[in-house]
Amino acid sequence: MTESSLVSRFRQWLLLLSTMATLMVPLELLFVEHYEDWLMYIPFVLSGLTLLGIVLVAFWPNKKTLLLFRIVMALLLIGSLLGVFFHLKGNLELTEEINSELEGWSRIWDILSGAAPALAPGLLAQVALMGFLFTYKHPKNL
Repeated sequence: MTESSLVSRFRQWLLLLSTMATLMVPLELLFVEHYEDWLMYIPFVLSGLTLLGIVLVAFWPNKKTLLLFRIVMALLLIGSLLGVFFHLKGNLELTEEINSELEGWSRIWDILSGAAPALAPGLLAQVALMGFLFTYKHPKNL
């Protein structure tokens, strides 16, 4: 197997793994009823955009679709970081409401292990990074 065919195979695997994760995120969000206010719809929209981007670069890889895909991956990364922020903020508010006396590590632990899974939105960041890796030195982008 040549180096270029191996890199091409890795790109296919990156897209497959990205697709699987992107399909699972909205499904998981539906299971936990993640749609109480408009901010909770952001990961659904970002997942849809990501799937559209994956289809575009999988079937029509060219400079324009690869650039569009990178933009979507940047939005996904920003959305993921915002999700972590909102989850931590919500857990902090809940911790203050329930037990404002907590300090130090106990307080940090309560914030990280609160009702909203603090690091769950990080999965979208992983998908974004896989998307960036897919486009790195892509032969259709030369």
